[in-house]
Amino acid sequence: MSESPETPNTLSSGPNDDVESVRNHYERWPFPDTFFSSREGLLLLKHVKEILKPDPSKKLNVIDVGCGTGHSAIALAGQFTDVRFVGLDLSSTAIQKAELYAREKGLKNITFVQGDILDRDRLPPGLFDLMISTGVLHHIKNVTQAFVNLLSLLKADGHVIFWLYGRHGRMRHSLNQAFIDILTRGHSMEEREHCATEFVGHLGPQFAVHSGFYTPYGSGSEGLNWLIRHRQWLADQMIPPFEHCYTMEEILSLLHAHRVKFTKWLGVITRLEAYTTSAALIDHFNKLPFEERLIAIDYLIKPEYYFVSGQKEG
Repeated sequence: MSESPETPNTLSSGPNDDVESVRNHYERWPFPDTFFSSREGLLLLKHVKEILKPDPSKKLNVIDVGCGTGHSAIALAGQFTDVRFVGLDLSSTAIQKAELYAREKGLKNITFVQGDILDRDRLPPGLFDLMISTGVLHHIKNVTQAFVNLLSLLKADGHVIFWLYGRHGRMRHSLNQAFIDILTRGHSMEEREHCATEFVGHLGPQFAVHSGFYTPYGSGSEGLNWLIRHRQWLADQMIPPFEHCYTMEEILSLLHAHRVKFTKWLGVITRLEAYTTSAALIDHFNKLPFEERLIAIDYLIKPEYYFVSGQKEG
């Protein structure tokens, strides 16, 4: 893997109970640990192609922050063989699996690093053209510091792609998580997992179907069965160590605060004409400023997650 950017194999992390709880969770249940095709994966591939536009005269670098077992980064590295990839994750177990999977596929343009994104001291600043972070920031309490650290890794005109849970569409699921939490607070990880399995198996058909949980097979009955068969996914969805679901307004505020220009809401039509033929509603909607139109669509469709991209402004 000598063609990848020079990066350390590990990053140290100071004492932090929140970080440790997340680390312990994903050491036990490395995620996603499953190769699968999804609409989100296709959207990511298409948008990465739009951003990178590979140029033989440039050495492009991409970092996948919170790469887990490396499945997204490995898939992209296989598609963009002239681009150099780095996968960063807190879990040593996940990193070991990612390295194994990359070796099995014979990839030479990808390196994996164990580390905490709240500690940037040993990461090279200004190296990357694109940073991808899917399903990560909603597990971090100190998201401001994390965002600052991540942006420091990018070049002056670097791009970001984020995937975050949505508060409006995931509200019922968050309450299911709270139900399991209040029953198992203070209990072992084994007991928490057991109760989560019992909830999905016994109460899931009544209370969890289409409640906003995420799987490659949706949030219906098929997705519920998927959770029962895949421990990593069940633990990630039902008993996360910390989870903060976002709104579009919060995402836009976060981008503004750090001088990142919003560029795209992947997979979502942001014109009201796509949802209604009411001339009055469309007229009022079109008079709103651009970002308020995004927030209005957020209220309307109540997404279970957001897939958005942005670009640093100087």
